[in-house]
Amino acid sequence: MQSHALCFYEDTIFAILVWVLVNIIGKNMIPETDVALMTRYSFSTFVHGCAHLSLAYRDYAADPSDGTP
Repeated sequence: MQSHALCFYEDTIFAILVWVLVNIIGKNMIPETDVALMTRYSFSTFVHGCAHLSLAYRDYAADPSDGTP
């Protein structure tokens, strides 16, 4: 199992969840400065997940077999 790929999926889901909670559900309930901060946070979480995806691809490109016999 590729843990870096799993981290990418988890970070992507979490980033979407934070964005939806802040920008759609929390609209007009959260101060605008906090909305801007959390929107940037969700984007940076997604970028962090993309870095994990690049590591997963690097490992896969080095050894395309998934370790199964």
